[in-house]
Amino acid sequence: GADNCPTILADDYPAAALGIYKLMPQLLAYLSECPLLTDGIRAVHFLTVKDGTSSVITLIYDKPLPDSWPAAAKALMSAIGSGVSMQGRSKGKHLIEGSECVTEHLLLLDQNTVKY
Repeated sequence: GADNCPTILADDYPAAALGIYKLMPQLLAYLSECPLLTDGIRAVHFLTVKDGTSSVITLIYDKPLPDSWPAAAKALMSAIGSGVSMQGRSKGKHLIEGSECVTEHLLLLDQNTVKY
């Protein structure tokens, strides 16, 4: 791994936020059948809201993203379901399908909602 840290495969992580816990097995199953998205993949980062209704999955690569990456990412988003966006990152390139962020809605004790 980076900075001489070990790389650890985590195909199950029950301590993660609910959205991440639900997405991990779906993503792994899809990626196992899609060599276009796995060629050169180095890491996967998840960003999700607490209730799991909105997520961004970032695939990080150690080689350039192919021109066909956006179409493959859209197919993955369709397979996983609504509320999921994709990002692909490689040196000098950042592709986004959907949104690059999530918006959390937090209900306060006074019943007001804060969005961030």
